[in-house]
Amino acid sequence: MSGAGAIEDLWLYLHLMFEAIWDYRFLYRNLDDIVGRNRRLRERFNRINEAKLAAVESLGCGLADNGLMKASPGEIKALALNVLVVSTYWLNFRAVRDEGATDDPGDPGNGAFQVMSLVAPYLAGEARQHFERLGREYVE
Repeated sequence: MSGAGAIEDLWLYLHLMFEAIWDYRFLYRNLDDIVGRNRRLRERFNRINEAKLAAVESLGCGLADNGLMKASPGEIKALALNVLVVSTYWLNFRAVRDEGATDDPGDPGNGAFQVMSLVAPYLAGEARQHFERLGREYVE
């Protein structure tokens, strides 16, 4: 897999994840309260989180296996968890920083860019260059 293709896959996955988070914002914005009161919902939500975690770990392992990412299995696991934490609470962060963010989905690419910024230090070669090109498109 090329560096560009691998980064595009990860970026697309994150973009789609942020779109789904926006679609279910009623849950994500009050996550602690809602899942704290409903055990079944908490269990289902945690299954979804485990699937997200596995997907990000798999993408990270694929990048590492192809020499596009320099990270140990432990670093990939920690990175995947950080990706999950940031993406899960991104809407709350936006709402605290900008009152208008509660009614505006914004650009899911902005959230994806922030999460990709966690991955960027581990990227190598063509993958790093492609990330930098994509990042400039979102920042400019």
